[in-house]
Amino acid sequence: MLSHKEKVAKAKKARRNFKIVVVAMDSDATDERDALMAEIAAADSDKRAGMASGVAARASLAKLDAAEVESLVTVKIYRSDPSFWARLSAQVGYSTESTLKAAIMVDARILEGTDELVQTTDEWEEFFSTLAPSSYSLLTQASYMLNETEPTERIERLKKVLESTGDSAPS
Repeated sequence: MLSHKEKVAKAKKARRNFKIVVVAMDSDATDERDALMAEIAAADSDKRAGMASGVAARASLAKLDAAEVESLVTVKIYRSDPSFWARLSAQVGYSTESTLKAAIMVDARILEGTDELVQTTDEWEEFFSTLAPSSYSLLTQASYMLNETEPTERIERLKKVLESTGDSAPS
């Protein structure tokens, strides 16, 4: 068995856990996409008359999708330092959403190729304002998983392993 000091030293060497999240910034193509989808649906319902328009609409939709790929942004979210997480949570009045948002602003990076870009608070606020709610939720869910769910699940899993060996408490 490792001593407490050896466990601390080993934990300090461990890779800092992170999650990669791909989100989409808002686009002004929604109306155009809806119109093309309606045109495709109409063409599909009238096979003979709509064949040419359906092909043209599908081609336009493919071009639109290719252009919208530019709206994707990759974010690397790191697990927060536990003492920072606790202080942050207390600072924001134990609001989960506020804690997650603030943790992302400190512990996440925008990825551009292999570069990890640090953002200022204002840059994060501006970025968040460009996201659809579902994209913002992907970011907060990843932070919650890293800082709450996964560590708790790990402790419970390891306690079960310990119990299966007949031990009741770790050394």
